[in-house]
Amino acid sequence: MSQIITRDAIVEAAIAIGDEKGLERVSMRAVAGRLGVQAMSLYHHVRNKAELLDAIHEHLILELTLPAESPTWEAALRSAAGAYRALALRHPNLFVLVATRPISTPAEIAHIAPTLMVFDEAGIPPEQQLFSVQSFFCALNGYLLAEVAPTPGHPEVPDSPIPVPPEGAPSVLTLLASLDGQQPSGTAGENFLTASFDTFVDVFLTGLAERLGVQ
Repeated sequence: MSQIITRDAIVEAAIAIGDEKGLERVSMRAVAGRLGVQAMSLYHHVRNKAELLDAIHEHLILELTLPAESPTWEAALRSAAGAYRALALRHPNLFVLVATRPISTPAEIAHIAPTLMVFDEAGIPPEQQLFSVQSFFCALNGYLLAEVAPTPGHPEVPDSPIPVPPEGAPSVLTLLASLDGQQPSGTAGENFLTASFDTFVDVFLTGLAERLGVQ
């Protein structure tokens, strides 16, 4: 009896491959191999790799646990930022797809629309809302790509001291000396990164509120 293949099964297999081996290893052939079927059988559900990547993107966006309601627009965006980072940490090898591919499907738009409405509820003028949304997610994407994305060409770069000429940058030398042997690791490291992210979000939201003149 032939195995019944569904679009959801194809997308889940593709995500599993991406999580384990990296986005560049996701292909129709690799997905078919994981499912134990011929590659041609996938084309009844997904026309090509581009459509497969779109489907992965939609699946990941729908994974976001966004706040149903929040007391303030800042709290809503802070919660959304935390959910976005949680997604990046769950799928570091695939987050570049989320960060660089636009939200475009009806399901994606419907999923994030309630969160984006906080800009309107905050009294941000319509002409400034696009700027606010784009700035918010561009800032998050840049920060999170730096935190979780693999280094191109070097998937596992070990931490090592950065050589700095003694005469070149005394302030950098002072900073490096203060950090020597104090880099947090394990749970402490995770807490440090979370605190750094929270500070980044706070600074961004404070600056956005001041620029737009909203409370």
